[in-house]
Amino acid sequence: MKRISRKENKCFLNLGVSDGTGFEWGVVWTSDEVAVEDKGYHVYRSDPASAGGNGISAFEITVNADGESIVILKYSRPWEGRGDYQICRITSSDGVITGVDEQLLYESSDFEFVSAHLPDGWLLLNVPKGWSAYEFNRKTDSSLILRPADGNGSMRIEYSENTVSDTADKLTISGKQYLCTKDESGNVSVIVTPDSLFFHLEDGLSFSEHIIDLIMMFDNAVMDK
Repeated sequence: MKRISRKENKCFLNLGVSDGTGFEWGVVWTSDEVAVEDKGYHVYRSDPASAGGNGISAFEITVNADGESIVILKYSRPWEGRGDYQICRITSSDGVITGVDEQLLYESSDFEFVSAHLPDGWLLLNVPKGWSAYEFNRKTDSSLILRPADGNGSMRIEYSENTVSDTADKLTISGKQYLCTKDESGNVSVIVTPDSLFFHLEDGLSFSEHIIDLIMMFDNAVMDK
């Protein structure tokens, strides 16, 4: 069975799964023009000497616009949250998919674990290698500052009980709803997670240029109170 196949504006992705481990594939985030349908888990081989068999999780990806689209999936145990990320970059022209580029990012080798002591508890997250992190402490509060490898801009992460306007844009990551506010120029300026973590994009940090790294960080950030 092919790992990737495509037909017209659809891409069919088969991702390996080790049965009996509790790990499963799930969609983290997609570009707006993409729809992903989970076609389920299928066993293709069983080893009598092992506790479980091996199989695949199948996904059907439909792209509704030309250009480059992105799909981010994650292989994890649902109760743990963190896992391995699969990045698919899909290019389309005249309503037909012309190419699919995959990149598998393993947490153990491509991420660094970062923790910071904020006023209301510990912030825990995995940061893609190349980003630098340091804690910033003030008399009233503290935050974690991250800078990308290219040095363009920074991101300040803090915990806050402040609320964001209901008119803020919605961003869905791993089935959870995040809030997204923009500045006067239309650039993303703040992302708020369901755990009330505020990600402030500052000093010209571009959401679109670093979208894959940022989505993965939003997805795995945890506030341990």
